[in-house]
Amino acid sequence: MSSSKLIAGLIGPLILAIGAALLLNSGMFAAMVSQLAQNYGVVFLAGVMGLVGGLAILRFHNIWSADWRVLITIFGWLSVFGGLGRMLMPNEAATIAQSIVNVEWLPYFAVLPLALGAFLTFKGYESKA
Repeated sequence: MSSSKLIAGLIGPLILAIGAALLLNSGMFAAMVSQLAQNYGVVFLAGVMGLVGGLAILRFHNIWSADWRVLITIFGWLSVFGGLGRMLMPNEAATIAQSIVNVEWLPYFAVLPLALGAFLTFKGYESKA
């Protein structure tokens, strides 16, 4: 199994679940973000986890190709930068998170992770190489 399929099989269902959670819990999401943003320790810990996850992806998959596998590499880099941002500037990261949460728009924002997660899950679990 290629590293692309392995990582897609791991992060695809995760992104899909995040999109479903956004869609199903859109009314509670603003309150969750507000509570989490007030706890800088949680923001910092989320940054550590994002950085470690992104580095793990890039360690095994830093592939810049003109096909679907580049999505995994981009996700890895976004995780690294997002993790560093949360670690180095937890107050600013919390402020940004609170400012972008708009309950009326959350169902529309859920479409992207749903589609990306479904696509990566399909790629990770399809039987052909």
